[in-house]
Amino acid sequence: MASLFIMHCGCKKLRLDCKTVKYNFQLPAKAYPDTDSIKIGDTLWLEIDEPTILKDGISSSNIDYSGTENLGTVIGFDQLLGVGKLVYAIDKFHVTAIKGQKLNQTTIDAEYRFIEEDKRFKFKLAIQPKEAGVFRLIIGNSNNTYRKSDKCTKANFNIEFKDTQLHAYFYNVFDPNAIIDASNKGNVYYFKVN
Repeated sequence: MASLFIMHCGCKKLRLDCKTVKYNFQLPAKAYPDTDSIKIGDTLWLEIDEPTILKDGISSSNIDYSGTENLGTVIGFDQLLGVGKLVYAIDKFHVTAIKGQKLNQTTIDAEYRFIEEDKRFKFKLAIQPKEAGVFRLIIGNSNNTYRKSDKCTKANFNIEFKDTQLHAYFYNVFDPNAIIDASNKGNVYYFKVN
C-alpha cells in the first residue's frame, strides 16, 4: 500500500506545467470589401487564411501548430449611437460561417471555431447588416489554445486585422475627442451601413 502511495505522488511531481503558455503567434484577419460603408443586405466578409507553421513571438522559431482542438475567436458587434452611447448589436446582422463552426451565440457575441484545411488555418464569415447605423466589429484572441495530440503545450493567438482599413475615424461618433490610431492594426473594425 505504501509503495502505491509513493508511486502516485511521484507521478504528480513529474507532470508538466499545463498552465504555462509556451508559444505566442500572430494570426492576421482581413475584412473586405475595402470600403467604409455598405448597404443593408450587402455582404461584409471576415477571413483568416494562414499556414499552420507560424513564427513564435517568444523564441522567433517557426512552429508547426497543426492539429489544434480549440483555435477560434469570439466576434461581437456594437452600434455607436452618439457621444458615449453604444449598444450590443449582434442581432442587427445575419452572420453565416462559410469556413469554421459557430459554437454558441449570446445577445453580446458569438463564439466560433476555425478549421484546418490544406495545412492552413481557415475562417470565413459572411456578415449581412439588417439595418442602418455606425457599427464596430470586434474580433477576440484565442488564448490557451492546444493541439489534439498535446493538450498541455499551450499557445496564445493574437488575432488582429492586417491589410485592412479599419475606418477608426467612425469612433468619433462615440468619442469626438479620441486620438485616432492610423496604423490600421488592431482587433476592431468600424463601418457604416446605409
